[in-house]
Amino acid sequence: MPYLKGGFRVVGLPEGITFKKPYNYGANQLKKIIEPAGNIQFIIDCHEHGKRDESSPPPLDEVKNLLAKIAGSDAAERVLFDSRANILEEEVEVVDLELSEEERVLLYSCSNYFSPDAWLAVGQNMQHADTTENLLLPVYTTADERFWLFRSNIRPSRIAKCVFSTKIRGQWLDLEDNDTYSFVHDDVITGKNLIRSAHGPLYFVLGHAQGKHFALPDQFRNAILNVLGE
Repeated sequence: MPYLKGGFRVVGLPEGITFKKPYNYGANQLKKIIEPAGNIQFIIDCHEHGKRDESSPPPLDEVKNLLAKIAGSDAAERVLFDSRANILEEEVEVVDLELSEEERVLLYSCSNYFSPDAWLAVGQNMQHADTTENLLLPVYTTADERFWLFRSNIRPSRIAKCVFSTKIRGQWLDLEDNDTYSFVHDDVITGKNLIRSAHGPLYFVLGHAQGKHFALPDQFRNAILNVLGE
């Protein structure tokens, strides 16, 4: 089972034994665990697992490196191997947090490792580029699709601060097959349409202009679904 993702609790372990990585137990601890093995149970939190069904978990080593960059290696180790632990606000070490596009996208899937105050602190500390970029913006919809996509040349720093009335010019993407899209007509949307996390509206940097078709990367889709699940 993918126990490093949490979403469960363990009952029936001998007194004084906590759940952790198997190779961290000594011989005496292993003997204590084996004796009452029939009484040990993994209680799955169905709600936690249900909200992640549509997205695949990110690579553990990448998550660990990202958490260590934000809160230090000790905090990263603790929350990855103890499903009950959270990174606390005072452990968020970086004031002007600069993340690569890959790290920023990955962060959308890591909110469960932080306390609410720590998660807000990360968002407040994060830096957003002030240059014009080719951005992909996920949009709320009541249609059959979970979300729509909109492309714009608005600056990331403006997207991060936009309010519901902010006007955003760009171009709609039309879903053709699976996660393949085509660019269609120009339009104007407002900030209230954008899918938001506690850190503000979601955006993804496309970089160079795309052709007539666009394939949505898995990491983008996973990030969007994770935020929608919350």
